Amino acid sequence: MKNKREEKKEEEKESFYDALGVKNTRDLSEKTLERAYKKCALKYHPDRPNGNAEKFLRCTKAFETLRDTNLKAIYDKYGEEGLEPGFVPPQQQQFQQQQPFGGFQQQREWADQQRQQRQERYARRKFGFDTTGGTGARTTSFGMDEAMRMFKEHFGDMDFGSEFGGGDVGGATNKRGRRDANGAPMPPDASEGDRVFEFECTLEELYHGCSKQLRIPPTKGLQEEIVDLNIKPGWKSGTKLTYFGRGAPARDGRRGNLVLICKQVPHPIFRRADKGNDLEFDVRLPVSRALCGFRATVKGLNGKSFEFDTREVSTPGKTYVVKGKGMPDQHDAKIIGDCVIRITEVIFPKSLADNQRVGLKQAFNGIDIEGV
Repeated sequence: MKNKREEKKEEEKESFYDALGVKNTRDLSEKTLERAYKKCALKYHPDRPNGNAEKFLRCTKAFETLRDTNLKAIYDKYGEEGLEPGFVPPQQQQFQQQQPFGGFQQQREWADQQRQQRQERYARRKFGFDTTGGTGARTTSFGMDEAMRMFKEHFGDMDFGSEFGGGDVGGATNKRGRRDANGAPMPPDASEGDRVFEFECTLEELYHGCSKQLRIPPTKGLQEEIVDLNIKPGWKSGTKLTYFGRGAPARDGRRGNLVLICKQVPHPIFRRADKGNDLEFDVRLPVSRALCGFRATVKGLNGKSFEFDTREVSTPGKTYVVKGKGMPDQHDAKIIGDCVIRITEVIFPKSLADNQRVGLKQAFNGIDIEGV
């Protein structure tokens, strides 16, 4: 039995909706809840000089409850008591005192009640309750550590000293994005427990293919490991390798994935085209070669040189294509892209001698120049 002081304290306790500053309406969306949680959590975060750990914990618990349809239904029906371990709904207590097989109607009501209770037990388990010791008793793991982890999951690591600056809480944003347990940036599609690492490759390595070993540092509950990588010819920057079940433990007990992402080191000459298997490189030409044509000898990624020769007039933006001198296709190495030579700039002399000027006028005499 609760004494009057405990009952009064419970009555004065603000609701989850009040904790987040939202109203319980039909159009209450998860986006609205997330905005409200962000504002509240940033305001009361324990790492802030004027933070409030108790309010931070409560608004986090409120957000995690109301954003889950099943948990919200339990809370709206039974209040916080319904989220507590071992809670038995009043109607369930009544059914337990009765003989459940007194008649067809009573059997159907009893079955519906059992089904509803199974759903509610599942919802509570999602919230962090686990059966322990085989006794049926339940304990909750939702505390400050869990609240801090949830905050980090939604907003990543935040530098409160620099990002909050003058204390404009409402306008603070996570500039660094979500990060995993090792501090590495996580892709938008990464899941809880995923460990994400980047590995670098030169353009030559992506052309030929190669083998690498990547050291994965230890993290909570996991030891250091060495992963052997087999880079295939034609891989692109951003190619992702996923090792299922080799990440960190998630809340539900399952392990996330180990995600390795290829990052190409910039090449001094070539760059990979945005689409396809072409290589591109830029050329700046003196005006004489732009007008009279030019010849270029280029060393390819395979170590062999190829020549390009043109007698056309080259203007900025013009491109020339050399067939079969690009990157191999990552699905079929026999398919090779092209090399695209792009004229980026025509360089003019700063001055001309009188005889050069006369010679140029004579050379261009009678030539129709568009726009002049």
